[in-house]
Amino acid sequence: MSANTKTILILGGSYGGVAIAHYILKHVIPSLPNKDDYRVGLVSSSSHFFCRPTCPRVLPSENALPKDKLFVPLTKAFEQYTNPAVTLYHGTVVKLDHSACTASILSFPDTVETNIGYYALTVATGATAASPLLGLFGDHHETEKAWTSFRKLLHREKSVEEVTSIETGYELAGTYASDQTLERVADAVTIRLDNGQTLHADLYIPAIGVLPNTNFLDRDLLDKDGYVKVDSSSLRVENAGPRVYALGHVCSSKPQAIHAIMGQAPVIGENLKQDLLAADRGDVADKIIYRAYKPDARVSQLVVIGKKGVGLAFGWKISSFLVWLIKGRDYWLGMTPPMWNGKQFAKPI
Repeated sequence: MSANTKTILILGGSYGGVAIAHYILKHVIPSLPNKDDYRVGLVSSSSHFFCRPTCPRVLPSENALPKDKLFVPLTKAFEQYTNPAVTLYHGTVVKLDHSACTASILSFPDTVETNIGYYALTVATGATAASPLLGLFGDHHETEKAWTSFRKLLHREKSVEEVTSIETGYELAGTYASDQTLERVADAVTIRLDNGQTLHADLYIPAIGVLPNTNFLDRDLLDKDGYVKVDSSSLRVENAGPRVYALGHVCSSKPQAIHAIMGQAPVIGENLKQDLLAADRGDVADKIIYRAYKPDARVSQLVVIGKKGVGLAFGWKISSFLVWLIKGRDYWLGMTPPMWNGKQFAKPI
């Protein structure tokens, strides 16, 4: 790496991080006059990309969906690139110093902490569920271990209680009901609710939503709920210095959903391109005209319940059969490859 190398650092190796990395590698760096001066660094606590929406389906059985499609090595996702280069860091960010433009990374599995300087930054660290059963907790092996332990208990116990958010909880309940494996038995877990109600179960699945992965950031970069504050139009993190963006479930932009990420990534890519071109010319940031992110305000939500479901698509109610047909067969797994291999972003916006 030459002394002139400028690192575009991406924090997070899930939908948001992988999406913006592909867009930058395909459409941003190749368009720069000094493209050989740039490299992309991507930090991910998991060595594999994971199709998270499949969790409710694969929990009861390891044979529900093919494992090699659930977890895809990030090395495979980016093997197509040689120039411009991309460097993958398997680890987690423990501190971001946005004044010095450095990120402290704790590498896996040797747990060595190193500092990485950056010229531009995108925060895409996502959000974490309350249980490793429903998402990544570090490396993907931790989720696999949690699933294995749960399945062993599921065969032994017959009563499951969920403290739940709407979508995930209903999909879990629908999956178990369709498998016909559960019935009420002796109480082993007691859950007390704030309304005084007491629930008893043999297994407990906390499906109560997610928390943003932002504990490495200064508080002044976050909103009251702990999400990264971004400009709703440009998606810039305005208090973090030049050329810093955030997208996906970690940022304040709504909706916080995978389909929104697919629209955010190209906008950030084009705006970052303008930042880099302006810096190369010596222009001030105030003169840059940024691309505006325009989220779709129409509600889209599909909830699978066994072999049926309920849902809205772009504000329109759709039939139970269509919910199952669109999502219920594989929980979006078949639609995931273009997201991790970059084909979703074959063309610039």
